[in-house]
Amino acid sequence: MTVFGVTMGAILGTPISMVELYGSEIKKSFKVGGIPLWVPAADNFISAFVHLFIMSFVIFFIAPIAFNAKIPANKVLYFVSLAVYIITCLGVGTMLGLLIKSTSKLTMVSQLIFLPSIMLSGIMFPVNMLPNVLKNMGKILAVTLCINGYRLLRIVSE
Repeated sequence: MTVFGVTMGAILGTPISMVELYGSEIKKSFKVGGIPLWVPAADNFISAFVHLFIMSFVIFFIAPIAFNAKIPANKVLYFVSLAVYIITCLGVGTMLGLLIKSTSKLTMVSQLIFLPSIMLSGIMFPVNMLPNVLKNMGKILAVTLCINGYRLLRIVSE
């Protein structure tokens, strides 16, 4: 649940505010005020990181109660790897927000990244149900690497 929420928040949610900010008159206000243009991107990144980490923290404590989910044995390793995964996804989302200037194009590109990430990673259904070509394509996605890393470290079950 956490990986799904982080992926959705970082890939679909984070870039939209950046496109709206950099495509509006607010950008001119930053220039007039002498504020470097990297500051809004950094602020958006940090804000999204905090929000996604809080969401993950809530899921960490509610999932065992609501869904009888197992708590990871190594909590420190879980949260460190979660932080790395959030940073990775936010990096992708930030790049999308900076490179794509239209919210309609951004929505399409974000979906083109998000949907294969979820479908080819093994979150929705077992990867062994996929053809070999799709299995191999899924191996390069950050979501797949995160899930496989959690399984390798025995943080989550198969």
